[in-house]
Amino acid sequence: MADETTTAEEELSEERAGAGPGFILGTVLGILAGAAAATLFAPATGEELRHRFSEESGWPEDGESAPQASGLETPVERVRTLLTRVRSRMKEATAEGREAAHEVEEEQRARFAELTKNE
Repeated sequence: MADETTTAEEELSEERAGAGPGFILGTVLGILAGAAAATLFAPATGEELRHRFSEESGWPEDGESAPQASGLETPVERVRTLLTRVRSRMKEATAEGREAAHEVEEEQRARFAELTKNE
């Protein structure tokens, strides 16, 4: 029985030893395929994306000066503004959800009353 265990352990170590080069090759090929796909399917060039980002974020393309220098919101202020908008939308959505649930509840109560009335 000890021989069977040793044989199984040897086979397992041989399998692991052979998996190393295949795994590395697969990883390298995966990286290359991912890079090729990203290049082919990119919506714009790097320069266009940097330009679009700088326009939308308020940060200059050179990345040197902060938006405060040009009178724009700081990143913290932008996040606060965004959070305020998100909270407002969440309150609206919650109120709409409660209203819809109340309407469904009333409809179901009326339907239940109608069904029990006929019995």
